[in-house]
Formats: sequence, C-alpha cells, structure tokens
Amino acid sequence: MRDRMTPVRVAPLAPATGTCRVGAASVVLHEPADHQGHMCGYAIASKPIRRPRPGDLTAPLRAQVLVVEGPDGARVAFVATDLWGPSAWMLVQVGNALAATDHLDAGRIVLSATHTHSGPGGYFGNELWNRAPSTLGGPAHTDLRAQLTQRLLAGIRAACADLAPGTVAVGVVPRVRGGANRSLPAFRANRNADLRAFRAVMGPAPTPEESAVDGRLTALCAFRGSTLRAVFATWACHATTLGQKQDCIHPDWPGRVHAAAGFGPHTVLGLAQGAAGDVSPLPVSELRAGGQNAAQHQGLQLADTVAASVGNALRTVLAGVTPTPTSVRTRWTTWVPPVRHQLGPQAAGGAEDYRSCVAGWRQCGEGNREESLPDSAQWPKRRPRGGIAMALGTLHRAEGPAALPLHQVEVAGHRWVTLPGEPTGVAAHCLERDFTGPTTVVGYAGEYAGYLTTHGEYATQHYEGAMTVYGRDSLRQLRDRHEDLAAGTAPAPTSWTFSVP
Repeated sequence: MRDRMTPVRVAPLAPATGTCRVGAASVVLHEPADHQGHMCGYAIASKPIRRPRPGDLTAPLRAQVLVVEGPDGARVAFVATDLWGPSAWMLVQVGNALAATDHLDAGRIVLSATHTHSGPGGYFGNELWNRAPSTLGGPAHTDLRAQLTQRLLAGIRAACADLAPGTVAVGVVPRVRGGANRSLPAFRANRNADLRAFRAVMGPAPTPEESAVDGRLTALCAFRGSTLRAVFATWACHATTLGQKQDCIHPDWPGRVHAAAGFGPHTVLGLAQGAAGDVSPLPVSELRAGGQNAAQHQGLQLADTVAASVGNALRTVLAGVTPTPTSVRTRWTTWVPPVRHQLGPQAAGGAEDYRSCVAGWRQCGEGNREESLPDSAQWPKRRPRGGIAMALGTLHRAEGPAALPLHQVEVAGHRWVTLPGEPTGVAAHCLERDFTGPTTVVGYAGEYAGYLTTHGEYATQHYEGAMTVYGRDSLRQLRDRHEDLAAGTAPAPTSWTFSVP
C-alpha cells in the first residue's frame, strides 16, 4: 500500500569554522548470516540467499562514508554502499534523522551503490524494485529495510562525530583497465560526433570493447595533515564477477578494493559506480564463453585483478594531488518520470552478463524491436508476449518510484552529478558535457530507475535499451532537470510518497 506523504526535513547550517573539516567511517550493513529472501539482480533467474558453510566465499556488506564540511558549516556526505542499488526511502529516512542533530539532510547525502548482485533484495520503498531484480523473492522485507537504514544512519553519524580539520583534493586517472563494453552494436549506434568526443576524452585502448567504456577513475581524497583519512572514488564496471554459483552474501570485487589497495585500517575507501551500464568485466573471451562451472573461479581471479588495478590507480592519484581547504556546495531536486515504466522482454534474461536460463529464447533476444506505435515514448521497445508477459505482468502493475532524487555537489573545484540508474558511458559523457569545469557522473545514486541510454543505444534494444524502463527520452529529461538544477530553477522536494507495506 502507499505510504502517506513523508516530509523532507532540511538541516540548518552549522557555525562557520574558517577551514574545512573531514570525517569518515566504515560500518557493516549486512552480515552473511543475516540472510533474508532472495539475492538482488537476477530477475527471473532469482535464487534464495543461503547461510554460509565452512569454505564458502562470503563477506559482509559495508557502507563507506566520507563527510566534508566547508568553512561556512555546509556539509556533504559521500556514501558508497555494497548494495544492488540505492533506495530513496532509506535516503529520506536517514536524512530526516540527521537534519536536527548533524547538519545533514537528504539533499546533502550522495547515497550510491556498488551494484553487487550477491546482496539482498526487498529493501526499496516501491513495489517494482522490491520485486523486479529478484522476481521470485516476493515483497519488501520490512526488518531488512529497517536494519539497513539504522546501520547506515549509524555510519553517517560516526563520520560526523569524526570531523576534524583537514584538506581535500581530487585526482583523475584517465584509464583503468578491467572493463569492456558488452553491447558494441548499441555503442556504435551513437552519432559519430558523440563517439569522436567520447573517444577523445577516454583515450586509446587495446581492443574495441575496452575503447568503448568510460575507464576513468575519479578520487576525492581527504587528509588530516599528511595522513590519508578517506577516499571516495568512482569507477565503472558491473559487480557481477562471482557467477551464478554464488549464493552467499558477498560485496563482489568492490569489497576487495580496500585490501588490494594496501590502505591501513584507519583509512576509509568508498568505491562508487560511474557509467557502468554497458560495462562488463574482462576477460571478454571467458565472459562470452559463459562457462558456468568456471564462473566463480573466473570471478575471483578477475576481482583481484580489478581491485589491484584500482589500488594502483589510487596510489598514483595520491602521489600527485595538492590538498587544500575547500568550500562545499550542494543542490538537489527530483525527477518524476512522465510515463509508466515498461520492461522489455530482454529483462527476463536476467543479469550475470545476460546468461540466464531464458536468455536464448527468441523473444528475449537482443535487438528484438516493436515496429508499431512509433509515437509511443517506449518505441521501439517490444512488449513481452506469452510466458514472458505472464512472468513480467505483475511487475508492470507494480508501482515504481514516485520520484527520483538528483544531486549536484561541488567540492575542491570538482562537480559530482548523480543519476538514479545505470548510465552507459556515452550517456554519462553527454551529461558531463553539459557542464563547464571538471565533472563526474555518479551512477546508481539516490534511487534506481533502470538503465539510462542515448537515443541510438535505446533504438537498438539490446539489454540496456530494453531496461531503459521510462522510455527513449529518459536521458534528455534527466539532462534538462540537471540543467534546471544548475541554473537554480529546479524546485526543491518538499515531500515524498512511497509504496511499501
């Protein structure tokens, strides 16, 4: 049923301090033994979470928090969670709880997810995403949602309590190898001008698949004197490396980055996803072969390789930055999708790089288009038929998010803009080009709205286009709303509606 309108409380500014302060914390959100329901991210290939046994691959899910406070007392919290996606319900609940005591609110919290598929589902504030990523998992798990929210709240409060004078700096590594584009026909369907500009920014790569992804790593580094206190970094690659054999809680390769990077226990490292919508892990040959028996071995090996690469990139960043005090500026608004969500039949193919039990069915095949109804906002997405329609029918009737949050944060001369879904590399690049100055897109932030593709990518109806659930104009509408936000003409949210038990 639909909740009553939830007010969004705005935090007052703290007294000016004259310099910036930084604080950080790491908190466990979910232990492997806290199993509930089904894993999130497998659609019709859903599977229950299993209690770990000796020898199982398992690890807790965590939230990594970095809080920066400017000289005027304005704060922002960068939060990276080991979850499939962020929940606006959690964002608003945590923001309201922090507004009165910690000078933070929902507009000053960048809540992102690593998109691990080895985590629980059922914690969202809407029926659609409580069911769609794990179709057999049933409705929301109230206790799980409360647990995640309370532990997230505790982590942000701990970071606020840790605030002390410090400096921050931003570094960008042009290309970190480890990801490859899994939908080259869709990528090539972008206009040539877009691709020329994209390739000019991303630089050369050894293979076509690697040249078609956003491999940049952006790191916001916080220092106490000469000591590194925390890093909030963005890099783009799906966290689906453990394979369909994995059925215990695990944060996937993002959870291994801290140890592989070699940071000590007093440094917090949060890794958020950038434009990972069309990025799958290397090696491409094994990914295409899809050998299920070798999937977990491949995933473990790949996780260590990617984590080591990110760790090396972060060390490069830290060696070249100049920490300085800084101001903090935040803006936020909401996007209300103007059309009802629609999942293409490819949605039944599930995740794991499109290797579910029905991915080979003709109706679920990539490139499957609907040639009628060209005036529809969803054209040329094909409507599901037969058994696929029955499997996805309840999802069509489920209520999706009533509104999706959008944030813009400026720290240390750099701007972070959020998207509430999975942008492709070119989609994020188009948004970044709307701004002057250094800008980084944080995907999977605030809430989840499916994939976000360009017009050319959407028209090909590969998995990414079929899962652009609010139609072909979604990216344009989000860019327009971000333009309004930058100009100061976007309305601030005053209340929120959720459809949860």
